[in-house]
Amino acid sequence: MQQATHVIDADESNFQTAVLQESQTRPVLVDLWATWCEPCKTLGPALETVASELDGAILVAKVDVDRSPGLAQAFRAQSIPLVVAIYQGRPVDSFSGALPAQEVKTFAHNILTKCGLEIPGRDNMPGQKSVGELEDFWLERLAEDAKDGEALLELGRLYLRTDRVEEAGEYLEKIRARMPQYDDAQAALKLRELMGEISAAGGPDVIDNKLSENPDDPEAQYLASCAQGIRGEYVPSLEVQINLIGSGPPEVRKKARNAASVIFRAAGRDDERVEQLRRELARLLF
Repeated sequence: MQQATHVIDADESNFQTAVLQESQTRPVLVDLWATWCEPCKTLGPALETVASELDGAILVAKVDVDRSPGLAQAFRAQSIPLVVAIYQGRPVDSFSGALPAQEVKTFAHNILTKCGLEIPGRDNMPGQKSVGELEDFWLERLAEDAKDGEALLELGRLYLRTDRVEEAGEYLEKIRARMPQYDDAQAALKLRELMGEISAAGGPDVIDNKLSENPDDPEAQYLASCAQGIRGEYVPSLEVQINLIGSGPPEVRKKARNAASVIFRAAGRDDERVEQLRRELARLLF
């Protein structure tokens, strides 16, 4: 039987070149299996299907543990099947047991996302679209894969920005710890707590009116800035929060420090202006 194009046999003699060197350019899913293992016979075809669908974005390397006991020991394969994802020579994630085909697909997609690689055949984050168009886009993704971490995260963020707090929580809480979007989801759930303060104050419109009537009101500044952070306007939000930490009344300073911590976490580490504000806050506090 001919083996799939993106599936290879690996053993102790070719592991260095077939797996470790190959993993410098794309993730390799090392499938530790054996001929006598019934669950392995279920998992193998699922891995091959995913490798084919992803058209070379990943490679599946099948390792027969009976023929390569040294590799089985190196991977600490106490039970099989065991799949270990390797990228640029290092383990990225793993799972054991014969997962359903859809979960194998989700695992492979998450590996590509975690490695900063695109998923072939899938539209990535859409550009400038209306809230309704964005919602439809991500819901369609979830219809294809209910465990699509990126879709769950973006829907959660979208619902937070549009004051649909309960719906945001429903999607964000579906993101499990093994998914690459987990930390971002936890940060977004913290933003939900800030949304609770805004709702308790009457909502964004009431806060904006208070700020228009008295632009120097530190409480209104704080709440309006929290609303900016929830909408993803991290830089202007953090600028106000840091100013309040430095010069606001004591009761607002404490809340601003907490809010700044939450918004910094949600903002991530990719924006240089956010990093400058991080350093500015550190100088202010220490």
